[in-house]
Amino acid sequence: RCLRAMGVHLEAMQLEYGQGCYEWTQTPTLNILTADNAFLYKCVIKELAMRRGWLASFATTPQCDAQAGCSNGAHFNHSLWRDGKNLLYDAHSADKLSLLAKYWIGGILKHIAAITCFAVPTVNCFRRVRNHAWSPGNVSWGFNNRTALIRVKRNGEKGTYLEYRLPCSASNAYLVMASVVMAGLDGIQNKILPCCEPCDDN
Repeated sequence: RCLRAMGVHLEAMQLEYGQGCYEWTQTPTLNILTADNAFLYKCVIKELAMRRGWLASFATTPQCDAQAGCSNGAHFNHSLWRDGKNLLYDAHSADKLSLLAKYWIGGILKHIAAITCFAVPTVNCFRRVRNHAWSPGNVSWGFNNRTALIRVKRNGEKGTYLEYRLPCSASNAYLVMASVVMAGLDGIQNKILPCCEPCDDN
C-alpha cells in the first residue's frame, strides 16, 4: 500500500532460489522514473522492516560463500521507444531485432569493463559474478539466456526488451542506468556491432 501510494507499482513478487531472497518486479516506467522507483522501493522496504524489528538487507551476497542458491541482483530491463514504436524490434529481421538494437548491445559490450564498477560496486557484489550461478561471469549476450550478460527477450513489439543482468542489489540504479545509456548511445553513434555471437549455452 505504501509503495502504491507513492506511485511505485509492482508487477510481480515471488520467492527466489536463495535463503531469505525475494524477487520483486516493477511495472515498466519511462526514463528517470525507473531509477526513482528503485530508490523509493528500497527505502520503503527498509523502513517497514525496521518498524518490525527486522533488517531488510540489499547486500548482494548476505551469507557470502556459504549461501546456497542465487545471490541478489538488480537487473535493468529496458527498451527504446520513439513515437509509440519500439526501436529494438524489427518484424522483418530474422531474429526480430533491429540493427539499432545490435548497435546498442555492441556499445554495452564494448564498454563493459568500464561500466562494471557501477553495476558491481562492492567486494560483496563480486562474489555474485561467476559462471553457472544465475549471474553473468563473462562478456556475452543471448536470446532468453539467463546466464548471459545481456538477455534479449522477444515477444512481439511490446514484449521486446533487453535485460542487463550484471547489476547487483547494492548498485545505484541511477548510475547503472546512466552508464548503460551512455554505452548504448556510443554503440549507436559509432555503429558498434556486438563483439561476439549470441550465446545459447550457459
